[in-house]
Amino acid sequence: MEFGIKIKNIEQLGSVKDKYNFIYFGDECCERKIPGLSFAQKVFEYCIKKGKTPVLLSPLVTDSGIKKLRVLIKELYILKEDFELTINDFGVLNLMKEFPNIKINCGRLLIKMKKGPEILSTVLSKNVETFKANSLTNKLYINFLKNNGVGRFETDLPEQGIKLPAKENITLYLGNVLLSLTRRCPFIDCDQENFTYSIKDCKKECEDYCVVKNTKFHEKLIFMLGNAEFLKVEIRIDPRLKGKVNRILVFQGMLDLV
Repeated sequence: MEFGIKIKNIEQLGSVKDKYNFIYFGDECCERKIPGLSFAQKVFEYCIKKGKTPVLLSPLVTDSGIKKLRVLIKELYILKEDFELTINDFGVLNLMKEFPNIKINCGRLLIKMKKGPEILSTVLSKNVETFKANSLTNKLYINFLKNNGVGRFETDLPEQGIKLPAKENITLYLGNVLLSLTRRCPFIDCDQENFTYSIKDCKKECEDYCVVKNTKFHEKLIFMLGNAEFLKVEIRIDPRLKGKVNRILVFQGMLDLV
Protein backbone atom coordinates (compact mmCIF):
# COMPACT_ATOMS: atom_id res chain seq x y z
CA MET A 1 0.00 0.00 0.00
CA GLU A 2 1.24 3.47 -0.91
CA PHE A 3 0.53 6.53 1.23
CA GLY A 4 0.22 10.18 0.27
CA ILE A 5 -0.49 13.34 2.24
CA LYS A 6 -2.03 16.65 1.15
CA ILE A 7 -0.19 19.83 2.17
CA LYS A 8 -1.33 23.44 2.08
CA ASN A 9 1.89 25.22 3.01
CA ILE A 10 5.64 24.58 2.94
CA GLU A 11 5.88 24.49 6.75
CA GLN A 12 3.88 21.24 6.78
CA LEU A 13 6.69 19.46 4.95
CA GLY A 14 8.77 19.56 8.13
CA SER A 15 6.38 17.15 9.88
CA VAL A 16 5.70 14.68 7.04
CA LYS A 17 6.22 11.11 8.26
CA ASP A 18 8.47 8.73 6.34
CA LYS A 19 5.59 6.50 5.23
CA TYR A 20 4.12 9.29 3.08
CA ASN A 21 5.97 8.88 -0.22
CA PHE A 22 3.56 11.01 -2.27
CA ILE A 23 3.23 14.71 -1.52
CA TYR A 24 0.01 16.19 -2.92
CA PHE A 25 -0.30 19.95 -3.36
CA GLY A 26 -2.42 22.36 -5.38
CA ASP A 27 -6.18 22.74 -5.60
CA GLU A 28 -8.93 20.56 -7.08
CA CYS A 29 -11.74 23.08 -7.28
CA CYS A 30 -10.58 26.58 -8.25
CA GLU A 31 -8.20 27.69 -11.00
CA ARG A 32 -7.47 30.90 -9.09
CA LYS A 33 -5.69 28.77 -6.50
CA ILE A 34 -3.35 26.98 -8.88
CA PRO A 35 -0.05 27.17 -6.96
CA GLY A 36 2.65 29.63 -7.94
CA LEU A 37 5.97 28.48 -9.36
CA SER A 38 7.96 29.37 -6.22
CA PHE A 39 5.75 27.23 -3.97
CA ALA A 40 5.75 24.33 -6.45
CA GLN A 41 9.53 24.44 -6.83
CA LYS A 42 10.00 24.19 -3.05
CA VAL A 43 7.75 21.11 -2.97
CA PHE A 44 9.72 19.54 -5.81
CA GLU A 45 13.06 20.32 -4.15
CA TYR A 46 11.85 18.69 -0.94
CA CYS A 47 10.62 15.59 -2.80
CA ILE A 48 13.84 15.22 -4.78
CA LYS A 49 15.90 15.52 -1.58
CA LYS A 50 13.73 13.03 0.35
CA GLY A 51 13.12 10.58 -2.50
CA LYS A 52 9.37 11.26 -2.58
CA THR A 53 7.02 11.88 -5.51
CA PRO A 54 5.26 15.25 -5.93
CA VAL A 55 1.64 15.12 -7.10
CA LEU A 56 0.11 18.32 -8.46
CA LEU A 57 -3.67 18.58 -7.97
CA SER A 58 -5.24 20.55 -10.81
CA PRO A 59 -8.78 21.97 -10.81
CA LEU A 60 -11.71 22.45 -13.11
CA VAL A 61 -10.44 25.13 -15.51
CA THR A 62 -11.33 27.72 -18.13
CA ASP A 63 -8.95 28.79 -20.92
CA SER A 64 -7.21 31.04 -18.40
CA GLY A 65 -6.54 28.10 -16.11
CA ILE A 66 -5.18 26.00 -18.99
CA LYS A 67 -2.68 28.75 -19.83
CA LYS A 68 -1.60 29.05 -16.21
CA LEU A 69 -1.18 25.30 -15.85
CA ARG A 70 0.80 25.02 -19.08
CA VAL A 71 3.35 27.58 -17.86
CA LEU A 72 3.65 25.92 -14.44
CA ILE A 73 3.95 22.38 -15.79
CA LYS A 74 6.63 23.40 -18.32
CA GLU A 75 8.80 24.75 -15.50
CA LEU A 76 8.22 21.76 -13.23
CA TYR A 77 8.90 19.37 -16.11
CA ILE A 78 12.45 20.72 -16.23
CA LEU A 79 12.98 19.89 -12.54
CA LYS A 80 11.52 16.38 -12.59
CA GLU A 81 9.90 14.77 -15.63
CA ASP A 82 8.31 11.84 -13.84
CA PHE A 83 6.05 13.60 -11.34
CA GLU A 84 2.30 12.98 -11.16
CA LEU A 85 -0.58 15.26 -12.12
CA THR A 86 -4.14 14.69 -10.95
CA ILE A 87 -6.59 16.07 -13.50
CA ASN A 88 -10.14 17.20 -12.81
CA ASP A 89 -10.90 18.61 -16.25
CA PHE A 90 -10.82 17.00 -19.70
CA GLY A 91 -9.12 20.10 -21.11
CA VAL A 92 -6.15 19.37 -18.86
CA LEU A 93 -6.15 15.75 -20.07
CA ASN A 94 -5.76 17.06 -23.62
CA LEU A 95 -2.99 19.42 -22.46
CA MET A 96 -1.00 16.48 -21.09
CA LYS A 97 -0.27 15.28 -24.62
CA GLU A 98 2.49 17.90 -24.55
CA PHE A 99 4.14 16.20 -21.53
CA PRO A 100 4.34 12.46 -22.22
CA ASN A 101 6.48 11.50 -19.22
CA ILE A 102 4.16 12.90 -16.56
CA LYS A 103 1.97 10.27 -14.91
CA ILE A 104 -1.72 11.20 -15.10
CA ASN A 105 -4.25 10.50 -12.35
CA CYS A 106 -8.00 10.94 -12.82
CA GLY A 107 -9.25 13.16 -9.97
CA ARG A 108 -12.45 12.80 -8.00
CA LEU A 109 -14.26 15.60 -9.86
CA LEU A 110 -14.28 13.35 -12.92
CA ILE A 111 -15.58 10.35 -11.00
CA LYS A 112 -19.29 11.03 -10.61
CA MET A 113 -21.24 9.70 -7.64
CA LYS A 114 -24.06 10.72 -5.30
CA LYS A 115 -22.52 11.43 -1.89
CA GLY A 116 -24.89 13.61 0.15
CA PRO A 117 -25.43 13.04 3.88
CA GLU A 118 -29.12 12.45 3.23
CA ILE A 119 -28.33 9.07 1.62
CA LEU A 120 -27.80 7.22 4.91
CA SER A 121 -31.04 8.71 6.26
CA THR A 122 -32.88 6.68 3.56
CA VAL A 123 -35.08 9.66 2.61
CA LEU A 124 -34.04 9.11 -1.02
CA SER A 125 -34.20 5.32 -0.99
CA LYS A 126 -34.17 2.56 1.57
CA ASN A 127 -31.77 0.65 -0.67
CA VAL A 128 -28.49 2.40 0.16
CA GLU A 129 -26.57 -0.09 -2.01
CA THR A 130 -27.80 1.70 -5.14
CA PHE A 131 -25.77 4.78 -4.14
CA LYS A 132 -22.44 2.93 -4.18
CA ALA A 133 -22.29 3.00 -7.99
CA ASN A 134 -19.98 5.54 -9.63
CA SER A 135 -18.06 6.28 -12.82
CA LEU A 136 -15.49 3.59 -12.01
CA THR A 137 -18.10 0.88 -12.45
CA ASN A 138 -18.35 1.91 -16.12
CA LYS A 139 -15.74 -0.08 -18.10
CA LEU A 140 -16.15 2.12 -21.19
CA TYR A 141 -15.29 5.20 -19.14
CA ILE A 142 -12.23 3.57 -17.58
CA ASN A 143 -11.00 2.37 -20.99
CA PHE A 144 -11.47 5.84 -22.49
CA LEU A 145 -9.33 7.41 -19.77
CA LYS A 146 -6.67 4.70 -19.94
CA ASN A 147 -6.48 5.07 -23.72
CA ASN A 148 -5.76 8.76 -23.14
CA GLY A 149 -2.89 8.17 -20.77
CA VAL A 150 -4.56 7.94 -17.36
CA GLY A 151 -2.87 5.38 -15.13
CA ARG A 152 -4.58 5.95 -11.78
CA PHE A 153 -8.08 6.76 -10.53
CA GLU A 154 -8.60 8.84 -7.37
CA THR A 155 -11.85 9.04 -5.42
CA ASP A 156 -13.16 9.80 -1.98
CA LEU A 157 -14.98 7.39 0.29
CA PRO A 158 -18.57 8.48 1.03
CA GLU A 159 -20.24 7.10 4.10
CA GLN A 160 -22.55 4.74 2.22
CA GLY A 161 -19.49 3.02 0.77
CA ILE A 162 -18.33 2.69 -2.82
CA LYS A 163 -18.08 0.04 -5.53
CA LEU A 164 -14.61 -0.24 -7.04
CA PRO A 165 -13.30 -2.31 -9.93
CA ALA A 166 -10.58 -4.91 -9.44
CA LYS A 167 -7.06 -4.73 -10.88
CA GLU A 168 -6.92 -0.95 -11.28
CA ASN A 169 -4.65 1.62 -9.65
CA ILE A 170 -6.98 3.38 -7.22
CA THR A 171 -6.34 6.08 -4.62
CA LEU A 172 -8.79 6.66 -1.77
CA TYR A 173 -9.04 10.17 -0.31
CA LEU A 174 -9.59 10.04 3.45
CA GLY A 175 -10.70 12.80 5.81
CA ASN A 176 -13.36 14.49 3.68
CA VAL A 177 -15.88 13.89 0.91
CA LEU A 178 -16.49 16.40 -1.89
CA LEU A 179 -20.26 16.97 -2.09
CA SER A 180 -20.72 19.74 -4.64
CA LEU A 181 -18.91 22.32 -6.73
CA THR A 182 -19.89 25.55 -8.47
CA ARG A 183 -17.99 27.92 -10.72
CA ARG A 184 -19.69 30.96 -9.16
CA CYS A 185 -17.96 31.24 -5.79
CA PRO A 186 -20.21 32.72 -3.05
CA PHE A 187 -17.27 34.22 -1.15
CA ILE A 188 -16.28 36.86 -3.71
CA ASP A 189 -16.75 40.27 -2.00
CA CYS A 190 -18.46 38.53 0.92
CA ASP A 191 -16.82 41.02 3.29
CA GLN A 192 -18.23 44.02 1.42
CA GLU A 193 -21.43 45.87 2.22
CA ASN A 194 -22.45 45.97 -1.47
CA PHE A 195 -21.98 42.21 -1.92
CA THR A 196 -23.23 40.82 -5.25
CA TYR A 197 -23.26 37.14 -6.15
CA SER A 198 -21.50 36.95 -9.53
CA ILE A 199 -18.49 35.54 -11.39
CA LYS A 200 -15.69 38.12 -11.26
CA ASP A 201 -12.15 38.67 -10.00
CA CYS A 202 -11.60 37.80 -6.36
CA LYS A 203 -9.18 38.50 -3.53
CA LYS A 204 -9.20 34.84 -2.40
CA GLU A 205 -11.67 35.68 0.33
CA CYS A 206 -12.21 31.93 0.78
CA GLU A 207 -8.84 31.75 2.55
CA ASP A 208 -10.22 33.99 5.31
CA TYR A 209 -13.87 32.93 5.48
CA CYS A 210 -15.83 29.69 5.44
CA VAL A 211 -19.33 28.52 6.26
CA VAL A 212 -20.06 25.49 8.45
CA LYS A 213 -23.51 23.94 8.11
CA ASN A 214 -25.43 21.18 9.78
CA THR A 215 -28.45 19.23 8.59
CA LYS A 216 -31.21 17.25 10.23
CA PHE A 217 -30.22 14.31 8.03
CA HIS A 218 -26.72 13.95 9.46
CA GLU A 219 -24.84 14.73 12.66
CA LYS A 220 -21.54 15.58 10.94
CA LEU A 221 -20.81 19.10 9.68
CA ILE A 222 -20.69 20.31 6.07
CA PHE A 223 -17.95 22.80 5.25
CA MET A 224 -18.47 25.35 2.50
CA LEU A 225 -14.90 26.16 1.46
CA GLY A 226 -14.68 28.51 -1.49
CA ASN A 227 -16.69 27.18 -4.41
CA ALA A 228 -17.08 23.66 -3.01
CA GLU A 229 -18.84 21.86 -0.18
CA PHE A 230 -17.17 19.07 1.78
CA LEU A 231 -18.35 16.62 4.39
CA LYS A 232 -15.85 15.88 7.14
CA VAL A 233 -15.49 12.11 7.65
CA GLU A 234 -13.33 9.79 9.71
CA ILE A 235 -9.95 8.67 8.41
CA ARG A 236 -10.63 4.96 8.12
CA ILE A 237 -10.69 2.33 5.38
CA ASP A 238 -13.57 -0.03 4.74
CA PRO A 239 -12.08 -3.55 5.13
CA ARG A 240 -14.18 -4.71 2.17
CA LEU A 241 -12.09 -2.48 -0.12
CA LYS A 242 -8.82 -4.23 0.65
CA GLY A 243 -7.22 -5.52 -2.52
CA LYS A 244 -8.97 -2.89 -4.67
CA VAL A 245 -7.06 0.15 -3.38
CA ASN A 246 -3.28 0.57 -3.58
CA ARG A 247 -2.84 4.16 -2.37
CA ILE A 248 -4.29 6.23 0.46
CA LEU A 249 -4.30 10.04 0.43
CA VAL A 250 -4.73 11.63 3.84
CA PHE A 251 -6.11 15.14 4.35
CA GLN A 252 -4.91 16.30 7.77
CA GLY A 253 -7.68 18.87 8.27
CA MET A 254 -10.50 20.63 6.49
CA LEU A 255 -8.52 23.88 6.14
CA ASP A 256 -5.95 22.05 3.99
CA LEU A 257 -8.62 22.26 1.29
CA VAL A 258 -8.49 26.07 0.97
